[in-house]
Order: sequence, then structure tokens, then C-alpha cells
Amino acid sequence: MNNMSTDKAQELWEVCATRVVSLIEKVISIIREIDDFSPANRKAKASTLENVNVFQYFETHRILEDIKHTADFVGEKTGSEIPLEKYNRCANYERERSKITYLILFPLLKSLYESYKLIDSVQQNVTPVGNCSNKDWRPPPPRGMLSIQNYTDIAAILEFTICTSLIPCLDDNILTPIRERAQYLLPKAIAGRLPRLSLLWGVANSKIKSCQRKEERIKELDNSVSLIGGLVLLDRFRPMLLPRHLADLYAGLFQTEHLEEIFCLQSNNSFSRKKPILPWKEKMFNKVDSLNQARAYQILLLRGMKAPLWVRKRVSRLLADLAVKDIRAIVQIWVKSSSSSEEDMTAAALRLATALASSNDEDYFRKLCEQLVHLLDFDSELTGQNFAYSLTVWAFVELLPEKKRNVGILTEISDGLFHNPGSDSIGLCLRRIIALLSAIPITSQKTNTMCILLLSDLPKQPEKNMFNQILRIASTLTIEQTKLKSDAITALRMACLTIGQASFSETGLVEGPILLSLVLLRSILPSEHDSFVQTSNYSYIQDIERRASVLMDNVILPVQEHDIMESNANLCSNLPHILFHHMLLIIFEVARHGKQLSYLHTAVMIMLPLLCDQCPQEKLLLGTADDSTGMLETFNVILNCAAAFVDQSYQWAGENASEKRSNLVSANNLLNSFATNKWSITEGMLNEAQFLDGTLLSTTSIILSLLIAILELGTKHRNQQE
Repeated sequence: MNNMSTDKAQELWEVCATRVVSLIEKVISIIREIDDFSPANRKAKASTLENVNVFQYFETHRILEDIKHTADFVGEKTGSEIPLEKYNRCANYERERSKITYLILFPLLKSLYESYKLIDSVQQNVTPVGNCSNKDWRPPPPRGMLSIQNYTDIAAILEFTICTSLIPCLDDNILTPIRERAQYLLPKAIAGRLPRLSLLWGVANSKIKSCQRKEERIKELDNSVSLIGGLVLLDRFRPMLLPRHLADLYAGLFQTEHLEEIFCLQSNNSFSRKKPILPWKEKMFNKVDSLNQARAYQILLLRGMKAPLWVRKRVSRLLADLAVKDIRAIVQIWVKSSSSSEEDMTAAALRLATALASSNDEDYFRKLCEQLVHLLDFDSELTGQNFAYSLTVWAFVELLPEKKRNVGILTEISDGLFHNPGSDSIGLCLRRIIALLSAIPITSQKTNTMCILLLSDLPKQPEKNMFNQILRIASTLTIEQTKLKSDAITALRMACLTIGQASFSETGLVEGPILLSLVLLRSILPSEHDSFVQTSNYSYIQDIERRASVLMDNVILPVQEHDIMESNANLCSNLPHILFHHMLLIIFEVARHGKQLSYLHTAVMIMLPLLCDQCPQEKLLLGTADDSTGMLETFNVILNCAAAFVDQSYQWAGENASEKRSNLVSANNLLNSFATNKWSITEGMLNEAQFLDGTLLSTTSIILSLLIAILELGTKHRNQQE
């Protein structure tokens, strides 16, 4: 076809489209003139609407002849088939509704689709013609250009078709009830052109479900879905019409397939149609973006348990299929868009996790975990959308059994931590951990869950955990790797604050700050399984010192100065005091209970000088600012240790000293329960630090001298609590 014939054909197609749009405007005007649909009758019952003879109004205005002539004209000029004879045959099985559907609505939609399909299929020539200069030349308007009112009329006739033809053929509770749809879900632009009561008329006049007419019902659904689907998938109408009507199309498609299955079972043969619905199905599933799919699935599940079981199963399967391809779209629609507060988001995320985590298929679960971890891949600040992503991951973490959680989510999150230093995978992994920690719901149970994730052995890396590896990354990176080192330190700080907020009671009550102090000591110890290569000049002591310095500079000192996440810093601001007491217990308790903590001696001998040198003495001795008995408690711990050293059968005196030792042992047992390796270190490591028997007795002598000095002050100069 040459350019001249193409331009002429386009002009003819544009004439076809103009005539169809003009007819649509006329049909809308006729519907608006019907008195029974006026707002004054908005409370009309279905029985009242059933008596409204809408078809008679169209006959009075001779609209049927105009539609027939226009359909013939469009069929001739576009070379397409407008099956008016088939529509006439189908219009006889139901007196009112079917006549309007097959004789008015379907021919109009078919003619509109055929016209604009051809107009949009040919690229319009917009280059200057003849001697016209580029400065004076203006491009012609696009072919088939529509005004805002034209678009509104097309949207209105489409809404009327869905409510008159498609919805009456659906089972109950697949979509929102028609009265609620017309009252609350109708866009204002359409409501201004189309009476709301006119949308109720089709359901009120429908007898197709009450009669045994499955074949007619299937054919009408087939025609509705094909015509509506073809129209809304055109590029010209897709942005405006597809988001609103995709759920309607899915409902019609699923209902058609469900009825066919029933029909085939009852008649023992296959139901055949001349033009299968499959092409529209492929377009709706393959060419529709993930956001619109997720929104449509959400609408189809809004009826909850009221919806037919076959619908819920079908949509749940499709939702699961979408989740392993693009879970971000699902979270954006189901969690972010439908929730106005953090509580609503948390509840929506939990509902989504419940729906998606029910499958036992291992391949599906693996792909789902990969998608979940990708939700944490954002570099920007924690916006509402990013917060919804993190909450969704948390919902799965909370919902999954421990074994599935460790094998799936924990493995995916931590895998990049064990690559070579400076690797991009390490940076990505650290940012994921930060994203997960930043959105942790502040409840004891969920904080405990995150603690277990941080401190448990990794499935693919035996005898390693995320916390220890984060510390090793932070202490190994060079100063040139500024961004990566900053991410590692941020992850380390947030992990410490998370552990400091935990509270366990399984092996005796273990509060977060007590657990954190022991975690810090254990984390600086060297391991034969450290992922970074040890050089020939490697020294265990230097390795411990480097990690201890990182903890001191980036965790302990900022916490005690309230410089790290100030809103939560008070939860473990007493950390230096607790850590100091624990190290005294580990050093001095050489009686019967001390042996199970002896592996920490090396860590203590490195950390204690740093703590005493860099922390204010009042922080170590007194603890919190309003604690006037902290120093005496410290003395009590040392004196009890000395007594136990001299006499193996000595019973600890004082509730506080006994409680501190008991808490430390409980925390140690709890950490051992998370790991396969029970944290014993080799003799070679222990031999690097020797402990003198006189250390405890000399320290005790100093403490006794201090006590005497305190007593000499007299009661007037001492706090009453002391």
C-alpha cells in the first residue's frame, strides 16, 4: 500500500471511528434521559428496576438502525467482520438485557475496536511537505484524536457494558456487589455522564444464572471478555481503562473457564467455540505490567471467605506465580498502597506472608526467598515504600518455621558476607542487613528472632554467624574502602542495639544488655574458620586487639555517650558497667563455675585495659548516673571472687553478686544453644595470655583499702542508699 492509499485508508478509518464515537455519545444521552434512573430514585429496589423497559427507549430514538448502518460501514471500510447476524440470534434468549447487550453494546464496542486498531497500526507521517519551511510548518493532529468528553463517554459505555453483560454472568461474590460498585467505586467523571442506577439495571434484569443456560452464559462471557479485552489493551485506551477493568476481565475469563469445566463434565464432551478466548488470555497475562496484575488479584480476593473457593484457589496460584517473578509489585499494592499507618502496613504484610508462605514446594520457596531478599535492595533512606518492603520480609521471618527461615532467608541475606574483602557482594549484603534491622518491629518476640538470625550458625557456613562476620569485615577493611567500611560499622551498631533490646527466658532470664556484653567478648575471639586469609605473620593477639578496638570506638563509647541512635541508646547505655562486671567475673572466678568461661580470658585481657583507659571511671564503677551503689556492687563481685578462690566451698554472699554470675552463665548457655561450636579455644590461644595467681589477691587488697577509706568518710558524707 503506497503513501497515498495509506493516507486515504486512514481517513476512512478515522471517519469510521468518528461515527462510532458519535453513536456512543448518543447512547449515553439516551440512558441519561430515562427518568427511572434519575438520582431521585437512588434507593430503588431490584424489583423496581426490573420493570424499566430500557430497550424501548432505544427503539424510540431509532438507535438500532443507526448502529446497524454504522457497523456495516465500519466492516466494509476496515475489512473486518461485525457479526450482527450472530448477535441477533443470541439476543433472543433473554428479553431485555440480552437485546441491549447483543444489538447495541457489542456492535458498538466491536466497531470501535476495529476502527482504532487499524488507525493505531499505521505510523502517521509528520514530515514537512513541499517547500514549506520547518519554522512555519506545524505537525497535523494525530489520527482519531479524541476529546476528554469522548474518552469519558467511551469509559462510560464500557462501564455500562460490564455491569449489563459481564457481571450478571458471574457467580456471586467474585467482584464487589454491583450496588457498592455503583455507589462508591465509580469515578466522578463517569458518574457525571452515566446515572448510577443504570448500572444496577443489568443485574436486576438478568435471568441467565437462574436458568440452566450454561452454554449461553459461556458464549456471552466469551464475547464480553474478548470485546472489552481487545479494546482496553489498545495502546490508545490502555493507560485510562486497563487499570480499572483488568479485574473485571480476569473475573470473566476465570468464570468462563470454570463453566467450561463444569459443562464438559456434565455433557461428557468438550465445549468448542469458533474463536477461542486464548489470545486475550495470553495478552492479559503476558503484556499487562505486574502492578496492574497485583491490583487485579487484590480486588478478586477482597470478598475473602465469601468468594467461591475455586476463585480463591485460582487467584492464589496466580499470585504465587507473580511473587516469584516480581514481589515488589505485590508489596507495593497489597502493603504500601492499601495501608495508611505502620500498624496497618504490618497487618497487611502479615496477611500477604500468610497467603504466599503456605506452599511446601521447595523450588517455589527458594525462588520466593530470592525475591524477598531483593526487596531489601534499596540505597535511599527508609521511605514509606522501602519500609513496606522491609516489613514484608519481617512478616515472612516471623511466620516461617526456624528451619525454613534459616535455610531460606538467612542463607540468601548472609551469602555475600563471605566473599573477598572489598567485593560488591559484601556491600550489597551489608545494605540488606541494615535495611532489615532498620524496620524491625519493636516487640520482644521479633527482636529475639532477629537476635537468633544474627547469632545462629549459618546453613552454608558452619560455625560462623552474621554478627561475627560483620565485625570481621569492619575490622579488616582499609581506610580507602570508606563506603563499605561505613556500611559495616552501621550494620554492626544496629545489630548491637537489636541484641541489647532482646529478652530471653528459655535458659533462665537473659536481658539484652547482659547478652550483648557476652556477645561482644565472644565475637573478638579468633576462629580457625575465619573467612579472611591469615598471613604467615598472623597473630591471634593482634587480631583480637583490632576487633576490640573497632567495638570500643564504634559501639561501646558511642553507646555510653548516647551518640548512636539516641532514641534507643538508653536501652543499653549501661553497657560499659555491665561489661566491666562481667570481665571481672571471668578473670577472678577461678572456682568451680569459672571453668566454663575460661575460654574468654584472652578476650578479657585485651578488652579490659581498653575499657578502663577509654571509659570514664564513674561509668565503669557506678553504671547509670542515678546509681549510687554501683561501686559497692563492683567491690562485692571482687570480694566474692577472692573468697571463692581461697575456699572452693565458699557460697557467694549478696544477691547482686550471685545474680550477676548466674546471668553470665545463663547468657553463655543461651549463646551455645545457637551454635554447633560451643566456643572452646585451643591451648595455643590460651598460652598467649598468662594469669598470675596473685592478681586476684592484690586486687582484693586494693578494694579493702578503698572500703576502709569509704567508711572513714562517715555516714554524713555518704548516700543513704549506700
